[in-house]
Amino acid sequence: MVRESIINLEYTQIFPQFSLTVAVIIILLWLVSLVELFIIDISQISFILVSLGILVRSYLHTGLFIVTHESIHGSVTKNYRLNRLIGCTTSRLYALLSYKVLAQNHRLHHLYPATPRDPNFCVSGSGAFWTWHMKFMKKISREWAGLGVFNWDDTYLLHTR
Repeated sequence: MVRESIINLEYTQIFPQFSLTVAVIIILLWLVSLVELFIIDISQISFILVSLGILVRSYLHTGLFIVTHESIHGSVTKNYRLNRLIGCTTSRLYALLSYKVLAQNHRLHHLYPATPRDPNFCVSGSGAFWTWHMKFMKKISREWAGLGVFNWDDTYLLHTR
């Protein structure tokens, strides 16, 4: 952990916009690979290349969530508005999630870790995970039903500070 922090500190001292550059590269590669998927004829590609494509897309998709998470922590860039814009963009690209809701829940997670007030907390016991998972999915489904997907409420973040 300490070694990783030292490495990250060294990169940011040498190249102050390192995190922003990585975030933009992930977003662009994700978009380019998505467009490419719509253009190519998958029946003309070998199984190995299709498998490699799935791995690359999975890696990039995970990268979108990581960029969203880092944006919630204000780590992508020191520019508040740009940081939030990137977080809003990547959370929508990742799974049409509201950055505002993710940020609020993540802050609760840090305020009340591993307690019933932590949105990510799951009480251990028989069936507890599935109960928690269903509540989590219900909350996201409400968002997808119109509270988040078609309501770009995240733009308020660009105008406040």
